[in-house]
Amino acid sequence: MIKNKGQALLVSVIIVGFASVAAALYLISSVSSQALIGSSYSYSQKSLSSAQSGIDDALMKLTRDANYASTGYTLPAISLDGTIKVEVLKDNPASGQTTINSNCEYSKSIKKIQAVVSRDPQGKIDIISYKISE
Repeated sequence: MIKNKGQALLVSVIIVGFASVAAALYLISSVSSQALIGSSYSYSQKSLSSAQSGIDDALMKLTRDANYASTGYTLPAISLDGTIKVEVLKDNPASGQTTINSNCEYSKSIKKIQAVVSRDPQGKIDIISYKISE
């Protein structure tokens, strides 16, 4: 009888040990996946912010020069390890309108922004459309 109690205790300790290890592994994988999701979101936000700065740069150039157009130029993404590619297409999609494309890739997160703008005779720039894509 005493021998059976020892065996039952040993089996119980082994079962509790396996359950503890399983719970610890589950927590570790859950925390690591949450960290991965958080870093992916952070990369996505940085890419979006950098692509927006390309749009802002092109708008500034259009404000200074009504006839500005460029088939493409790059800006350094200072907070990122990469570049921002900007394209300014005058009279596209229609006469008097300008399409601005800005792309940024950061750690596998790619953000593309396209803005179509027009300029009135007084020099005011109006955004006609604004589209974000990945």
